[in-house]
Amino acid sequence: ELMYDEESHVIARGGHAGVGNMAFKSSVYQAPRESIPGGPGVVVEAEVEMKLLADVGLVGFPNAGKSSFLRAISNARPKVASYPFTTLHPMIGMVEFPDDDLMTIPVCDIPGLIKGAHENKGLGHAFLKHIERCSTFLFVIDISMGLDYAKKQYEDLAFELEEYKEGLSKQPAAIIASKMDISQDITATVSELSKHTGLQVQSCSALTYQRVDAVKTFLRQFQRKVQKKPVPEPFPAGTILNMEGKPTTFGGKNRL
Repeated sequence: ELMYDEESHVIARGGHAGVGNMAFKSSVYQAPRESIPGGPGVVVEAEVEMKLLADVGLVGFPNAGKSSFLRAISNARPKVASYPFTTLHPMIGMVEFPDDDLMTIPVCDIPGLIKGAHENKGLGHAFLKHIERCSTFLFVIDISMGLDYAKKQYEDLAFELEEYKEGLSKQPAAIIASKMDISQDITATVSELSKHTGLQVQSCSALTYQRVDAVKTFLRQFQRKVQKKPVPEPFPAGTILNMEGKPTTFGGKNRL
């Protein structure tokens, strides 16, 4: 698996190098006709699979409002319709912030999962493989059908992630409570859903753009918190570093 820039991996080695006629050239033999052919290399058939890279992955069941949400927060234009399985391929949208030109968050809209996705039902593996690359998940939960249904959605989605790959459901995550424009008791639903899941919950409506800006602000703060790395402690005064930036010791002690 290749994950970093300029990383490589050998899957088929070539044969030993041959020797051309110029290797036999000398001061008295200017046009040699001798040569040594090279050896045969390894022949393989390889299937190369590319996984999409995004900081945030939208996870939800079909028709939960993932594509509409991505359209609302980014310039991506995934297909949106009133029937399930509208999204057939993952799509990435770049979330930009007018007051912060240096911050852009790639968000991936994963096609809707179904129960049994971890067993490859509904092309589950074809979709779940892209989720592995995301550092953060946003569970898009339809709250228009009430609190109990919202809880069940999250439980089923977390189960599918964990069954597909152990520890995947423990990734940093938050919940987007979608379709608030047709929901009732939003405040109570959001509060109870947060208590039930232990995750932060943000409600919004991609159709009417209610709280979309608030959700984008939350997403920026959440990503900064997730990506924040501890600052390493500086080396003691007088430390001598080698060419690799590591401390060099002399006689068992690092000193000038």
